[in-house]
Amino acid sequence: MSTFFIFFTIGYVGLSYLLRTVIKSLILEPYKKTKLVRFIDIFFILFYLGNILIRMNIIPKKYFQSFSNFGYIFVGISWVFILFFILKKLIPLKKQSHERREFIKKGMGLGSLAVAGGLAYSGYKESMTPVIDNVDINLPQKFKKISGFTITQISDLHIGPTLKKDFTEKIVNEVNQLESDIIVITGDIADGIPTELQEDIAPLADLYAKHGVYYVVGNHEYYWGVQSWIDAISNLGINVLIDSHKSIEINNQLICIGGVTDKTAKRMKINHTFMPKEAFNNSPDEAYKILLAHRPKVCFDAEDLGIHLQLSGHTHGGQAFPWNTVVGLVQPYLKGLYQHKDFQVYVNRGTGFWGPANRLLNQGEISKITLV
Repeated sequence: MSTFFIFFTIGYVGLSYLLRTVIKSLILEPYKKTKLVRFIDIFFILFYLGNILIRMNIIPKKYFQSFSNFGYIFVGISWVFILFFILKKLIPLKKQSHERREFIKKGMGLGSLAVAGGLAYSGYKESMTPVIDNVDINLPQKFKKISGFTITQISDLHIGPTLKKDFTEKIVNEVNQLESDIIVITGDIADGIPTELQEDIAPLADLYAKHGVYYVVGNHEYYWGVQSWIDAISNLGINVLIDSHKSIEINNQLICIGGVTDKTAKRMKINHTFMPKEAFNNSPDEAYKILLAHRPKVCFDAEDLGIHLQLSGHTHGGQAFPWNTVVGLVQPYLKGLYQHKDFQVYVNRGTGFWGPANRLLNQGEISKITLV
């Protein structure tokens, strides 16, 4: 937890200082309102302290929720202000008359506010309405007996300060309507402790698939007490896979569904191991093997496991423009279907979102996967 707070603090302070400078120059100075920068300082301090106090369980979320939601949305569209600030610097104002310089400065400020507001609204609407993506996975010839087997995958719900019970109910209803053979949840189910979110996650108990619902932990479960989350999800009747697997038989063909913990366990000093080899321990070689792993990077650890399909999340597909255009530079696989060595990897873009309620040009998804 301490490592997380250190990096969170460093990143937050740096972003806050940058935005303070940008907003002062872009919006306040042209209108001679630079004294308002004190309110910006207060905003950032309250937003940061409020989120820290929530994470430390000192104050309940309900006392800070609206302000926190606004703060996250503001941070989420901050790139717009930075972009306009850069454009303003590139415009050769010295060649313009005094009146035209003032007009351009005020126009850039108002323009940034208008564009940011419009994009924030659009991104918010997209964040609340994940789409259903239909995906076909080609089977090796020897496994054609299970052709038509269906999997619904949801990932990165992040139930918590912004996404509540009504969102969970909506997702559960949409997933159940797909009537898949199994349902899988690939981590980051919530942001908070289970006792505070018990009502919000309760609808997950209504998830139904003929051959079961399976879940693996993500990195965010470790931030909020991983064992408490494992117990809470188990109590909802969902199969939790901790470096282990479950087997089902379809048309005389065995399917093994394995799951691994998240590598975060090592940094958080939790009594969990990250041992992908254990996930399919004692599983028969002739089984079709599906690995559930929160991070796509686990594919490198799974190359010798004899798996046929890996289902992951974590990346959110970059979550929102413009970050979805650069996240792929640090992730081996960002979103969609990939061939890795002898097996396929499918990366769900995330069903919910983290932080800003913004999925601009990158809607969340519920994946309906069919083996063909």
